[in-house]
Amino acid sequence: MELAAPMNHGSIATAISGGWSATEALLLRGDDESEEGRGVLAADRMAALTACSWPRPELTTLSYAHAPEETDVLSKKMANLGEESTNRDRAQLVAGWIHSGNSLVLPNASDRAAEERVKRLLTNPSGTLMEAKKHMVSAMRRLYRHRNLVLHGGATHLETLSMTLRTVTPLLGAGLDRIAHAAIVQGQPLQNSRQRPNYV
Repeated sequence: MELAAPMNHGSIATAISGGWSATEALLLRGDDESEEGRGVLAADRMAALTACSWPRPELTTLSYAHAPEETDVLSKKMANLGEESTNRDRAQLVAGWIHSGNSLVLPNASDRAAEERVKRLLTNPSGTLMEAKKHMVSAMRRLYRHRNLVLHGGATHLETLSMTLRTVTPLLGAGLDRIAHAAIVQGQPLQNSRQRPNYV
């Protein structure tokens, strides 16, 4: 987490190198091999984690954006969720609502676009997730290439550094969130673990 922290408030070059170091430290083992290289392997693993975790936050955001003029069935169900409920519960309600052919009441165009993405996901889960993963693989590999330019080429003022950082920061944040969650579920907090858990 400390390695990735500069992505939020550090210099661009430090953010790029730190973000990649966090990815590599968590998603590579000493015996990992790949024809394309270990860096590509780490990038693809982070992309897979991020792609798989994408639907829940998308659905959670839509659950809070749904704003009918009069309370509908979905709103009532969400209002009746108990104190022990989670964002996953809200996401499941919204997914079921959309899967049943209902539409959300969304004032913002960006939320309506998200609803269309969810509809495609529910219609074709595998194809939609693989398409999302393809874009995330491209972003994570771009981070790896720019890390090489920074560390091995001393290229700290490329215009593409800021573009890469803007694209990859939320994706990497989502992946790190999933890894941290897995550590907690396994009962192996990252800060106390002497042996790296096998997340991949």
